[in-house]
Amino acid sequence: MKDYHPSPDLLKRFLSGRLDAAECRRIVRHLLTGCPSCQEVTRGLSPGPAEHPEIPRIVDWNRDDADL
Repeated sequence: MKDYHPSPDLLKRFLSGRLDAAECRRIVRHLLTGCPSCQEVTRGLSPGPAEHPEIPRIVDWNRDDADL
């Protein structure tokens, strides 16, 4: 596993959940070794805060001032 480095395309598919379980395990095991080059590629591929969808706020329906 020491010589294995997933390609940027494979890392991108990993981050988007488009790989089978066996390939995901292989990539996770590699990233857990602390490979700095693959971690850097992965950080560059992961979406920034502006790309994340807005998380809806939770409404407390027991309060009188709850937005409807």
